[in-house]
Amino acid sequence: MKLQPNTLILVVCVALFGCGSSSYNSSGGTNPTPTPNASIQGPWVAFAQSTVSVGTAALEEDFNLSQSGTSVTASGNGNIVFNYCHTGGFGGTLNLTISGQNISGSLNDGHGETITLSGTVSADNKTINGTYTASGPCTDSGTFQGENVALANGAYTGQLKSDSGSQLGISAAIQVDPTNYTPSGTITLTNSPCYQTLKIVPANSLISGAFYDLALVPQSAASGDLSSVVYVLGWIENDRIGTPYAVPNRALPPTFATVDTTAKHLSFSYDATNCNVFPDVGSGVVAAP
Repeated sequence: MKLQPNTLILVVCVALFGCGSSSYNSSGGTNPTPTPNASIQGPWVAFAQSTVSVGTAALEEDFNLSQSGTSVTASGNGNIVFNYCHTGGFGGTLNLTISGQNISGSLNDGHGETITLSGTVSADNKTINGTYTASGPCTDSGTFQGENVALANGAYTGQLKSDSGSQLGISAAIQVDPTNYTPSGTITLTNSPCYQTLKIVPANSLISGAFYDLALVPQSAASGDLSSVVYVLGWIENDRIGTPYAVPNRALPPTFATVDTTAKHLSFSYDATNCNVFPDVGSGVVAAP
């Protein structure tokens, strides 16, 4: 039988290239196109709620996730909001495996707890919902929700409120390196008896998920001089300073309802007790335009 030119081209195309989105297997059928894995590299904040001790056990954890293929790792900073086992802050080491939009793995919380996780990543790779089971000094289980957050980059303005009752104006220019999450920049204060312009000390500062811990020194300070350091600790969230369960005039870890994933709002506490003229502590809130 003599093949027509169009028929011959089709036969060659199928034989050599497949000429379609699916490939042929040895049985003559087609293999489905592989499903891509979720991409979740970047800063994340997660909120967990116990189903064992409802209403009394919840935690907030911050991570900068690093992904290589199907493997995700991170070291994070956690903050207990309410918990019947532990109090205060803690560190954590996270190891996850991704298959499509599903994740599984474990978190070591630094207190001897091993927390097994499983969940599903949203189609836009911005949220994760799942369950956890904890074993160790405490036995616990519950649900968690994670959110991808933006980096706090750009210009911010706002106010500081001293525990003494005085208020100061503040403007900040912050940059965060997206490859290693190292912050840099300057902060200018209005009507401060101690400082006018402060600079961030990258080596002594930390950005992790929605959490940031900054060390600031006067603009004129020599490299390595921390004698006049001002410490700032806070979260990417809407203002919750002074709400119930907070120490008066102190920033709180965010909740799922208060975290600002766009990083347009920051709330924080500060410690300027190294100022010889006016040792001071207080809180502040700033917002991007």
